[in-house]
Amino acid sequence: MATMQVSLLLLFVCALWEARVTAANQGKFGNSLTFELEDNQELCFYEEFAIETITTLKYTMEYQVLKGGNHDVDMRIESPNNKVIYKENRRQHDQYTFEVSEGTFKFCFNNEFSTVTHKTIYFSLSPGTLATLAAKAGSDVPTAMTPMEAIFEQIHKDVTKTKDYQKTYRHREAKGRLFGEELKEKVHWWSSGIGLVIIITGIAQAFTLKYLFNNKRLVQAHQQKRAP
Repeated sequence: MATMQVSLLLLFVCALWEARVTAANQGKFGNSLTFELEDNQELCFYEEFAIETITTLKYTMEYQVLKGGNHDVDMRIESPNNKVIYKENRRQHDQYTFEVSEGTFKFCFNNEFSTVTHKTIYFSLSPGTLATLAAKAGSDVPTAMTPMEAIFEQIHKDVTKTKDYQKTYRHREAKGRLFGEELKEKVHWWSSGIGLVIIITGIAQAFTLKYLFNNKRLVQAHQQKRAP
């Protein structure tokens, strides 16, 4: 029982430390955002890397189209020397790990192939390897960790993995919810159109029957045909 309480306490302390350090270094250790990309539009984001401030030379880019059209978008990454290191067209989701260098990288999303629908896109940029708690705190990384430090590092890895799983499931939930809302709207308008067609057809039939019965010539002609 005591061991479980100590483990829970360590997990709580590590989670608080993780939240504080992440909030203090949000731009340094990754960013994520969800944005709207209008039809026939290109939108670019810029991230500047300085060798003395980064903890790893590899970063992972991930994006996913949550809503709009066929859920696809064109995406490319340009290095500081304007070299295209990644380019994909009409992709719904992708993940790419690349090596960073000194300078500003450019991440562009293009929806110029669509002239009607706009897109809702999730985009994230994070280190390819997990930074240690010491690196996040700005301290020197110890060559040999104490048992307590090792426990904290393991909890840090587990919490980070849990956050990644939660992020994945949130994206799936958001995509399913947006798809359901879009489908609901389409069904609403389709059923409204069908209802309007039924009403117009009923009114047209009523006026047609009224015209046939009120037309004396047609009634007399019909009576004469039935007369012996």
